[in-house]
Amino acid sequence: MEVFETAFGKDFWKDWAAREQVICVSGTIEGYRWNYGGPRGEGYSVAQIELTDPAALSIGPCGGIKPPLGCPSKVVRWFEAHMHDGETLWIQGPVVSISGPGTYWGHPGTYRVRIGGSSAADNRVEVIMTADPGWSTEPYAFDRVVCVHGTVTVEGDVAVIHPADLVEAKEGPCCTLAPTPFINARLQLKDDPLTLTLDFGDCCTGLGFRRAEVELESLSVCCDLVLDAGIFFSKRYGLEEVSIKLMGITFACCDVALEAELNFNVYGKTVSVKPVWEGFATACLEIYGDVQWSDQILDGFELYGFSIECRLDSFRVRSVTAFEPDAVEDLTDVSFYSGEWEYLGLEYVGSSCCGELTFTSEFWSGDEGFLFDLQRVRFKLEAPIYEGFTAIVKGQWDFSDPIPLDWFDIGMKIEF
Repeated sequence: MEVFETAFGKDFWKDWAAREQVICVSGTIEGYRWNYGGPRGEGYSVAQIELTDPAALSIGPCGGIKPPLGCPSKVVRWFEAHMHDGETLWIQGPVVSISGPGTYWGHPGTYRVRIGGSSAADNRVEVIMTADPGWSTEPYAFDRVVCVHGTVTVEGDVAVIHPADLVEAKEGPCCTLAPTPFINARLQLKDDPLTLTLDFGDCCTGLGFRRAEVELESLSVCCDLVLDAGIFFSKRYGLEEVSIKLMGITFACCDVALEAELNFNVYGKTVSVKPVWEGFATACLEIYGDVQWSDQILDGFELYGFSIECRLDSFRVRSVTAFEPDAVEDLTDVSFYSGEWEYLGLEYVGSSCCGELTFTSEFWSGDEGFLFDLQRVRFKLEAPIYEGFTAIVKGQWDFSDPIPLDWFDIGMKIEF
């Protein structure tokens, strides 16, 4: 609001609606999705631009030539799909999660792709596919979407596209722009231990700044301490990330050393402490959260969760506790189903007669679990049985479902 008032004066909005005022906003567009709070209390997403400079605003339409846009027939946004029961159309939105193989909406051995909203969004889109599309999932702030074409069946408020009704699915927006020239230039200056990297780009509007990185690597401080640090700026976010890592913190006895790392980025903050016991085991504690500010004064730290990881020879144990599961998903590689709040992973990697044997077991605790709140179990075994031949067995059970078995696979990997 302050940027708008600086550019247009106070109470600028009072007559804009009456005269249908058009303004030009310059900046990087990103999407943002909500699971609720829309016009009907449902999930929705919008395009947004973060403004810090009044020069990015002007009265009247933007200059330049609008690139031609090509769209395939009827395209709707994901949160509107549930209003088109029985229609065959194109739907666009960000991928929130991909689950499977399992039984979804009565189709065994399939994958469920949730588009737009999580299980908390009643009007989400669920596409049931016979194969994993391999798409990446997006956090609340997103810059990638997918496009699906099929016939919508509304189950409750959920817009479902069943396998037989899916015509086409692709990564990227449904509508495409005509290609335009783009120039990307990088300037890198290095003088150990300092590295400066500058990125510039030109997309028909003139050469402009895109991103800057300043990094310190293996800087000897004192007392055998080694510092790695980095600060990253971008045109999109401003200050995008700050990372500080201190290594070589030693103690007077027991051959124990310590590594500490602090990372601030646009999605949250991570604190990592890694004790190293020479010759025995290593462990790591990570804390996930975000700094809270009030009137430019530090007001506290919001804790999303934490993880503990230990390694001992061939074994690795990892525990992740999530007070805000959606936020922890954005900061880790662990996914949580609805109602889940704790993860435990056990991994063994060892040698066998013909190669490397790997066994992974994963356990999720949640509100709908049974014994000791255990809600979901997944395991995977890769065992070499002959040179170039590896047997693979994997499965998943979700005890919050009436039929717990999601999937169980037995396969063979052949390398030659």
